[in-house]
Amino acid sequence: AARYYPTLLSVLDNKLRFLPAFGRMRQLVEEGYCGEVFLSEARLYQPPLIRKGYNWLCDESMGGGALSLAGSQIIDILSFVMQQRGTEVNGCLQTFVRETSKIRGFRYITSDDFCTFQLKFSRGACATVTLNCHMQGCFLLEVMVIGTKGRLIVRNTELYGQLNEEKREKLIVKEDKNLGLSGLEESEFLKRIPLPYVKGGILSTLALKSAFSKQDDRMKLDPGALKVMTSFEDGLYIQAVVDAVRESSKDKKWVKVRVADQTKEVNPFWTVDRPERSSPMMHRATVQGH
Repeated sequence: AARYYPTLLSVLDNKLRFLPAFGRMRQLVEEGYCGEVFLSEARLYQPPLIRKGYNWLCDESMGGGALSLAGSQIIDILSFVMQQRGTEVNGCLQTFVRETSKIRGFRYITSDDFCTFQLKFSRGACATVTLNCHMQGCFLLEVMVIGTKGRLIVRNTELYGQLNEEKREKLIVKEDKNLGLSGLEESEFLKRIPLPYVKGGILSTLALKSAFSKQDDRMKLDPGALKVMTSFEDGLYIQAVVDAVRESSKDKKWVKVRVADQTKEVNPFWTVDRPERSSPMMHRATVQGH
C-alpha cells in the first residue's frame, strides 16, 4: 500500500536502531575504524519469554520463540551496522522447556527457547548469533564487529572499541540516563521489557514526532528524519533470514536466503489454502515493540 500512497508511513519499529551506541557503531564502520569487517558475533541472554499461561508466544507458527522475537532484531541490527545482507545460513533451534506448571497436558510449547545460527554476508563477512532464553534475572545484549584494524562492541546500550595496537578497549558511547526513566529501574515495566528496548522505544517515538513536527503541514512528514527506521523491504529480508534459519535447523544443512516476492506468500508454516495470512514476524513487528 505504501507504494501506491507515498505519504503513507510504512516502517517496522526496530528499536535497537535508535540506540546511540548502534548509530555510532555504524558510523565508525563506515569511516573505517575497524578496517575491513570480516567477522561479527551477537549474543543475547535473557529470562524466559513465556511467563504465564498458554498464549501465542508458546506457538512457533504464530510468531513465538527466540528467533522470531529477538532474532529478527539481531538480524536487522547486524545488517544495519555492517551494511551487508546475509546470503546463506546454518542454524539450530531448540525447545528445551515444553511444559510448565501452567502449560501441560494437551497443550505444550513449540516455540524455540534457544537458537544459534551462522550467517554469511554478501561481501564475505560471517556472523555467529546465539539467543539464550534461560537466564533468569539476567539480560545481556552484546554485538561485536571485528575488522582488519580493530573491533567494536555494543554491550546493552554502551559502545566500546579497541584498535589492534591498543592494549585495552575504551568506552566510546556511554549509557544515557536522561531519557525519562527515573524511578523506573525497579518497576515491573522494566522487568518485562529490557532496558535497551525501552530506551530505543523512547528514541524511536521522539524521532517519529520530529518527523512530523518539522513540517508546516502536520499531515506530512520529513522522510529524512526516518532514514534510520527499518523499511518494509528490510522486513522482507529479515523474514527471509528467519525462514532460512528454520529450514536449516530442520534439514541440518546450509540454506540460501531467498527474499520473497512482495506479491507472494512463501512462509513454510502455512498451507496454500491460507494465502491471506500475513507473516508472523511482520505482524508481530507491527503490533508490538519487540
